[in-house]
Amino acid sequence: MKEKAPELSIDTALTLPYDILDIEGASDEHFVFRLIRFSDGQTAYSVRNSGIQAEFGIVYHSRGMDCAFACDITTECVRDFMIALENSYDGMGSDTVILQDLSGRTAVNIVFDHHGHIGIDGKIYNKDDMYSSGIIFTFDADVGCVLDAIAAGDKLFAELYRLRQEYAMHE
Repeated sequence: MKEKAPELSIDTALTLPYDILDIEGASDEHFVFRLIRFSDGQTAYSVRNSGIQAEFGIVYHSRGMDCAFACDITTECVRDFMIALENSYDGMGSDTVILQDLSGRTAVNIVFDHHGHIGIDGKIYNKDDMYSSGIIFTFDADVGCVLDAIAAGDKLFAELYRLRQEYAMHE
């Protein structure tokens, strides 16, 4: 009988939860997309073949309402989102960047107006109650928060690369 591969205990330099995209609106709105933790059950084989997998979440606050949702998205999709965000910020991509989970039930659009502002338009449904409840929101923010997100994304993916190199060699 084949022995089960040992699960890895991933030790990261990042402080978890790690905020990737942190946007404060002009009023009382606050949106955060974050890495919550690294997924359980990863082995050297899975890391070699699929990279480090993680669990992500969204936090939204507005006018006394506080919401936190799990976001079913892969690290590869987050990387693609961050590349699109940076390209749009630099004026080389689309004016709209979409952060969407795998089910399509959660989507946050970031729209660049190229005058120093971004519009945030989102819908997030709660998977804990079979997606029957959720929130829909729209607000404007200063484009400066995108630079912080790009830096946070660069740090995140540098760490994921380092972890993949380190943990893929464990047997």
